[in-house]
Amino acid sequence: AVDGGETALQAAAGGGHLAVVERLLQEKADVNAAAVDGGETALQAAAGGGHLAVVERLLQEKADVNAPGKWGKTALQEAASSGYPAIVECLRKAGAVE
Repeated sequence: AVDGGETALQAAAGGGHLAVVERLLQEKADVNAAAVDGGETALQAAAGGGHLAVVERLLQEKADVNAPGKWGKTALQEAASSGYPAIVECLRKAGAVE
């Protein structure tokens, strides 16, 4: 875990760093690492940050599309509340529920 308790994958996903996400996945980073208190999963971080390519890549690695994160919000809720309709659609196609 890095500062604040988040994993490197969560930090890279939230920053939209696809190349770093790819490398971490190659090194077997846990795509579904639980959110720390007040934190979020890698998928939620990418969705809330508007990083569609990262969201798609995490979904390819079987990221849990309905995992709850900070305050119980899912990736779909993060994307919707942040104003990213393309990510909302992507997550819905992947099985996200409201």
